Formats: sequence, structure tokens, C-alpha cells
Amino acid sequence: PEDFRRVLEDAVKATPVEMPIVLSAPAKKVGEAPWLIEMLAANSRRIAGIFWLQVSEETALARISEGNRGRDDDDPEAQAERRRRFEEETVPSIRYLAEHAPLVEVSGEESPTIVEKRILDHIAKQGTLILPVATV
Repeated sequence: PEDFRRVLEDAVKATPVEMPIVLSAPAKKVGEAPWLIEMLAANSRRIAGIFWLQVSEETALARISEGNRGRDDDDPEAQAERRRRFEEETVPSIRYLAEHAPLVEVSGEESPTIVEKRILDHIAKQGTLILPVATV
């Protein structure tokens, strides 16, 4: 986590303030969310919005099965553990971040192309830092 934090902060510092930054799930645990908010503020940044991709468990499992690359954590037991950790660790982090920026819920049930278009359209309208959080 410390290496990740250092790399992320270095990247934020190296990016001109007038240039928007899109981050993908940089605060998956509650303890990481306050650090992210503080680090961005210290670098004259803010979170303008958080994308929460809503995907049913059925769709998530189907996509994992389709994309199964033989990972150890692709079996049903490991998938259930990942889901449990998501609910216990990531959801509270998302809720914390949503106290500091608008939460934009996006259906992830449609094709990735349609979901991507909706997200990019929203980013284009905002023109500021957006934090996408991909979830199941």
C-alpha cells in the first residue's frame, strides 16, 4: 500500500492542476479513502465524482467465467470470498468518498462499450477529476 500511495501521489504532483485525472479504484478500503481525500487536497485537487458500476452477482459471475484465465481466485469459493471482502471493505470506502463528492451510479449490466460511453459522456460534461470505482 505504501508503494502504491507514493506512486499515486507522485503522479498527481506531476500532472498539471488544470488537467483532469481519472483514477480507477484507488481507495478500496475505508482507511485508504481519507488518505486519498487529504492527498488530493494537499495537491490542489478534489474528487468531482465517483462512478459506482452496478452489476448483479449473476452478471459478475458470468463475466468472471467468460474471462476465466485459470486464476486461483476464479473458483466459486474464491469468488464468494472476493464478494464478501468487497462488501466489508470496498462498499464502506465508496460510501465515505460519496460524503465528499457526488456518487454517480452506472448500470454495468449492458455491454462494456455502452457502459464506457456513458462514463465518458459524464466525464466530458464534468471536465474535472472523476474517480471511477468498478464493482460487482
